[in-house]
Amino acid sequence: TPDVLGETLRTQLVPRRDRVTLSEGILKTLADPARRRQIGEEARRRVVTSHSVGSMVRAYESLYNELLS
Repeated sequence: TPDVLGETLRTQLVPRRDRVTLSEGILKTLADPARRRQIGEEARRRVVTSHSVGSMVRAYESLYNELLS
């Protein structure tokens, strides 16, 4: 879903079954090394902040505390 994507990737969403727009977006990204780097860096930041062991532990602690109260 769009809400789990970072801002950079959200701007690259294409309508379902729109092969032309999808292929244009892929070609545009392949031709732009700075854009690819930006996408990769943003994806890494999101994984580190949202899916690291520490963030998962905090989420479980929060859930556990919520269930106990």
